[in-house]
Amino acid sequence: MTPQGTQPAGGESRRRSPRVAAQVPIEVASEGVVVSGRTAVVNRHGALILCGINCADGEVLEVRNKTTHEAVACRVVWCGSEVIDAERKLGIEMLEDRPEFWGLDFSALAEQGSEG
Repeated sequence: MTPQGTQPAGGESRRRSPRVAAQVPIEVASEGVVVSGRTAVVNRHGALILCGINCADGEVLEVRNKTTHEAVACRVVWCGSEVIDAERKLGIEMLEDRPEFWGLDFSALAEQGSEG
């Protein structure tokens, strides 16, 4: 996942599903430390999250959706360097296929995007 608003050279998007701005309350666990956070942007395969975890690209985190109480393992694919209000932006990718995890119907969103 690249930072929001960026695309690879040539202008073609490599994303596998549409992105949706959504603030989903989450808990993020890493090496025994659990912090609260939230999503900024979600897609079927991951999200851009904001939380107080200090981690590196490639690290595996457990992300728990505080609304549904479901958890999923995620790999950090992008780590922002700027810290604002003790939070850092992280791009995460789910390690298993969990299309319902964020509570959105991404198949319907993809169909809407292809019609426009």
